[in-house]
Amino acid sequence: MALDMSFVVSFLLSLLALMLSIKTLIQKRKNNSMKNKKKLPPGEMGLPWIGETYEFYKAQRSNKLFEEFVEPRKTRYGNIFKTRLMGSPTVVVNGAFANRFFLSNEFKLVVSSWPSASVQLMGPNSIMEKQGDQHRRLRGIVSSSLTCTGLESLVPKICSSVEMHLKRHWQGLGTISLFRSTKMLTFSIVFECLLGIQVEHGMLEMFERVLEGVFTIPVDCPGTTFWRAKRARLEIEEMLVDVIRKKRKEIEESVELKHKEGVLLSGLVAGLIKGEISEAEVIDNVVLLVFAAHDTTSFAIAMVCRMLAHHPKCYARLLQEHMEIKKSKNVGETLTLEDTKKMKYTWQVARESIRLFPPIFGSFRKAIVDIEYEGYIIPKGWKVLWTTYGSHYNEEYFTDPKSFDPSRFDEPIAPYVYVPFGGGPRICAGYQLAKFNILIFLHYMVTMYDWSLVHPDEPITMDPLPFPCHGMPIKISPKLDVTGVAGNLFAFVLFMSPIPTFQRIIRNKSTEQFSGMPYIYSLLNCLICLWYGLPFVMPDIILVATVNSVGAVFQLIYVTIFIIYAEQAKKVKMLGMLLAVFGICTLIALVSMKSFDPYSRQLFVGYISMASLVSMFASPLFIINLVIRTRSVEFMPFYLSLSTFLMSISFFAYGMLKSDLFIYVPNGIGALLGVVQLVLYTYYHGISIDESREPLLLR
Repeated sequence: MALDMSFVVSFLLSLLALMLSIKTLIQKRKNNSMKNKKKLPPGEMGLPWIGETYEFYKAQRSNKLFEEFVEPRKTRYGNIFKTRLMGSPTVVVNGAFANRFFLSNEFKLVVSSWPSASVQLMGPNSIMEKQGDQHRRLRGIVSSSLTCTGLESLVPKICSSVEMHLKRHWQGLGTISLFRSTKMLTFSIVFECLLGIQVEHGMLEMFERVLEGVFTIPVDCPGTTFWRAKRARLEIEEMLVDVIRKKRKEIEESVELKHKEGVLLSGLVAGLIKGEISEAEVIDNVVLLVFAAHDTTSFAIAMVCRMLAHHPKCYARLLQEHMEIKKSKNVGETLTLEDTKKMKYTWQVARESIRLFPPIFGSFRKAIVDIEYEGYIIPKGWKVLWTTYGSHYNEEYFTDPKSFDPSRFDEPIAPYVYVPFGGGPRICAGYQLAKFNILIFLHYMVTMYDWSLVHPDEPITMDPLPFPCHGMPIKISPKLDVTGVAGNLFAFVLFMSPIPTFQRIIRNKSTEQFSGMPYIYSLLNCLICLWYGLPFVMPDIILVATVNSVGAVFQLIYVTIFIIYAEQAKKVKMLGMLLAVFGICTLIALVSMKSFDPYSRQLFVGYISMASLVSMFASPLFIINLVIRTRSVEFMPFYLSLSTFLMSISFFAYGMLKSDLFIYVPNGIGALLGVVQLVLYTYYHGISIDESREPLLLR
């Protein structure tokens, strides 16, 4: 009986305790519910799971996420409001204070939050998924290669990459897609300068297939965007495994190699050798950095050019800054780190363009604790979205925020107001690389080309990052170089110098003792050099084509006149020589187009044109010898010698500026011989001043 009573008492006490616990739990949940209901930020959560996702993506697609989604709610609810996006309750925050609060409290109050597709495609071992000490360790390795000092040695390499890109993809074209072109360029810079990997055909397209799946629904079924992206990701991983293992072997066998090329990859592999990171971490972070470094930079460059096209006064000032830097450089000398520091106004223009058109809208964070902010509670597990536009378009920080005014950056900007590269522990590690890419590209673009937008008000769309919907086509034309223009003018004078001779031939209706061979040879030389100067043989030296086309017309007129008034024997000979000239030029053209690739074609025609020019410039050696022997300059008219010298020195300078040895070598020889002729004329001109006889035309 006592046992039964004991059991009953124990049962009753347990039941009472259970009831009290349930009551306490219910009361606590009720209190929390009332607290959260009272403290949650204002806003609409919309339908279950779906929320306001449709409105969000609709605005994002047209690149009006701030204007059509954030700003109307900000106006209604204030700088903080709640919504539901992609199934997650989300709090959107705006302003510099919000940026500072959430970005600086990474790992303490919030952590980075990316969609599942992004994590799978960028890699779970990438820096964007690492937290706390793991993040700091990886970031330290990456950042050491991407500081201003660490990138100093890369500036000449970036210059070479830009010059080569413009030569291969811009020369000879009238219109190019600026956005596509800069994507190719920045991709090449990341691979070849930072990673030491030669870009091969199809690699950019492979990475772009991955990017297409970053913000899609992660359905890994054949035919879906995510499935194609994962297949491309596997191809990239296979390629990188071979590259990383080869780099590891090189570093282990020779310490010197690790600093010669691929500074970032070398740093990551060095960490791998030391056991600081795994091979999977190296692969995932290389993939992430390629995307982060090239896609956003190409959009930033496009927006800078858009703003410059819309504001010609700003462009004129920027151009002046770069022309002054160019004047300070020797021919063929690349930019240095110190030169980029002189591009102060250019960087102001770039920063203002990026303020108006940030490459990223913002990013999501996830609350890891209940957060009290601005009098509201953000429950643990909720998402937080901070936006660049929230401070970039805020009149509190920028007067007339939607206008373009680079002078805003004359003075320092307060922290967390200007955040196109993020902030806090996760601030963009490639900030300095992006800066160098923008400044160096703009330097070569504005100093080498005149350009204009095809669509001045081209719409910007997003998929998933912002881009000009037509690729921002621009019309381009090489800047007319003063030296090349001068060379054309002096050559024109030279081409006109035989006119007195042919006036005499026409007047006397006889070629007398004159020879037509100099004009035959000059015609051959002009036609060969004209072929070399055409865009499909050697782009960007159009002034070589213009001068030789004019020269060919003059020489053909002279030869025609000579044939008309020559004796029968001379007629036959000259006609035969003229046909031979056309035959030789036709043969050179056919062989060069049919038998050679573009680069080999340039070499083939270049060497022929150089040989032709050198032999033409060497012809005055006979006259120089005659002047010395006779101590008379009657066969060497001053203006002929002067115009030859001025033309040669002009094209020598033009060839040096274009780094074209097929131009500067023969014209350098011509300039030296011109100097010799002028010196001889100065020395001997008092002995004989009879210049009435025609030069260089005796048989």
